[in-house]
Amino acid sequence: MRSVLIGLMLTVICLVLPMAEVHAEGAETTQVIIHYNPLEGDTTNWSLWVWGGDEEGARYPFTSVDENGVKTAEIELLGQFSTVGFIVSTEDWVKDGGDQMINIVNGVGEVVVNGHGLDTAEGSGNAPKLWLIVGILLVIIYITVMEQLRRRRPVTV
Repeated sequence: MRSVLIGLMLTVICLVLPMAEVHAEGAETTQVIIHYNPLEGDTTNWSLWVWGGDEEGARYPFTSVDENGVKTAEIELLGQFSTVGFIVSTEDWVKDGGDQMINIVNGVGEVVVNGHGLDTAEGSGNAPKLWLIVGILLVIIYITVMEQLRRRRPVTV
């Protein structure tokens, strides 16, 4: 009976007393601040893919936009890193540029990135324009070759 009473008292104490919130205060973190200035008139919904060291990355949204249209993301990564990688992209991986790195000093890294359009190295975004140009050039070459062949044929009657 006594052990049941002690168990009941411990249960009440645990439920009534506020539990201390556990923080990883001893855990090291890396603060990353990325300012992104998109091209004028760019309305693409850009976000960031950010990773530290060999860690798996994660997608982060921009948290604010200033009066000049510069987007800012303030990200805190769990762990200490000397460099942090990031990609400006959309959810479906259309990229504005490629992989970029930030040097971290005293646990903080900050960078300003200017938008420079879609990443053509991956073929995203600009591929339809490229195929249109190639297609037009192929048609011009075909017409020119066919015209030359037509002129070379002897006319027989």
